[in-house]
Amino acid sequence: MERIVTVQLIRCEVPFVEEMLGSLLEHMGKGAVRVIIDRDTVHGPSHLASAFMHAARAILSGRSRARDPSMEVLRWLSGSHQLVEGLKRASPGPDSHLILICTAPHNWPMEGDGSFLPLIKVVEGGPFGIKGLVPVSPGPDVQVWGGRKASKLLYRSFNGSEEQLEMALLELVAFTDLV
Repeated sequence: MERIVTVQLIRCEVPFVEEMLGSLLEHMGKGAVRVIIDRDTVHGPSHLASAFMHAARAILSGRSRARDPSMEVLRWLSGSHQLVEGLKRASPGPDSHLILICTAPHNWPMEGDGSFLPLIKVVEGGPFGIKGLVPVSPGPDVQVWGGRKASKLLYRSFNGSEEQLEMALLELVAFTDLV
């Protein structure tokens, strides 16, 4: 069974503050697992899919460090052992110009979700009517992923190629709970 995580790109026209997160989640309603991420902390779809898979594995095995599945995804995405540190590193803040709204099915995670990577699908739309947040339509000129900017998650400076950066970030996610 293929599992899909949808991603919407949103531009922040004003500093992203905690009240905006509450408004955003309230506006989008309940019924799905939503993860709100600073775009610059996600290298690409494989980085995001890996974080979802590892978070699902931790939740299903009872090793999750967060009660909220979305918080567990942020922790794995950032490669942090500590929940607070993971939130600080991957959540949007006042300096965030673009955010990603990632939506997993309402029954995520379920048996099997920790065994394979979900399909990451960029879709149009997003929250309309929240002051300062504007949905961005995906297109050939739109950079959905943070790319090299995601190197800020590494605990050292990085000067390698794009492929080496992707591998380093995937290792960061995979080794999060091994140390």
